[in-house]
Amino acid sequence: MKRLEKLLNQIEQQIPFQATTNNQVSSVSAGWHLEHCMLVINSVVRTIEASNPEAYKFQWKPIRCVIMTFRNIPRGKAKAPSGVQPTVEFNEASLHEHLVRTRASIQKLNTFGKDQFFPHPLFGDMKLKAAVKFLGIHTNHHLNIVNDIVKV
Repeated sequence: MKRLEKLLNQIEQQIPFQATTNNQVSSVSAGWHLEHCMLVINSVVRTIEASNPEAYKFQWKPIRCVIMTFRNIPRGKAKAPSGVQPTVEFNEASLHEHLVRTRASIQKLNTFGKDQFFPHPLFGDMKLKAAVKFLGIHTNHHLNIVNDIVKV
């Protein structure tokens, strides 16, 4: 959870640049990536919380193995599911509010059982430890994009 907390601190540092765009890096703004990260974290936490450990089914997914091993998501290879794409207008204030909710959300992870899980659309079911690792990899991926957007 410490890693996620550090990544949320990095998100907070980038919020002032939320309106920044750079079409050579991404077709969406830095704020879109920040909002998306928080939507993903909160969605995954809610799903883990509601999961039934008895329903967990392991599936061998080579793509999961590669991404989890190298801790890197290639850019431009996947599209975010509609449920975690920002749909409402956001601004600096709303991003800060969402950050507060996201910080509270990740604290819940400490209360979950190790066999609770998140069914990822490409990677299959991921138990708590793997899901937290994925959240770190995913958030870091988008923070790298944000860093490249605001470099200009």
